[in-house]
Amino acid sequence: MAFLKRKMLRFLVLGFLGMLLVAVYPMSANDQVVYRYEKTDTADTGQQVVKRDSKKRIGLTKFRPAKGATVQLFGHVTLVEGYALPNYKGCHALVKLRDKPGKTVAVMTSHMRLQSLLETALATGNLICFWGKKLAKPPTPRGGSWNVDVYRINGVILYNMK
Repeated sequence: MAFLKRKMLRFLVLGFLGMLLVAVYPMSANDQVVYRYEKTDTADTGQQVVKRDSKKRIGLTKFRPAKGATVQLFGHVTLVEGYALPNYKGCHALVKLRDKPGKTVAVMTSHMRLQSLLETALATGNLICFWGKKLAKPPTPRGGSWNVDVYRINGVILYNMK
């Protein structure tokens, strides 16, 4: 009987510690320490020096996707560009919208299956439907800026209209 009591005690202690961890972890995971790095040019040598600024506490909520409505749009893919860069892996495609003639938008994804559907739509000229959220500050994988609206997509349907 003593063996069963010890086993039950161990189970209760581990259960209590697990519950405590679940209760405490979300409170401690809200903030992370992030170091800000800055490139500066030295006037006398002309070389770039990377220096670490002070550490700054930021909330993890800043890295979550913006709250907004997911949109469903239809159009034809006119361009697909893929990236395998150190800071971005994925692709973007330009889509001429069907329901807003003359308007082109960009869609971005890092999912290979969605990229494959976009490439197929480009090759066949078939209509697509995509779901996504409009990005307020979209990443620019090769620098520069966007002159079209950019959506991060999470779904593509490819229609065969023939």
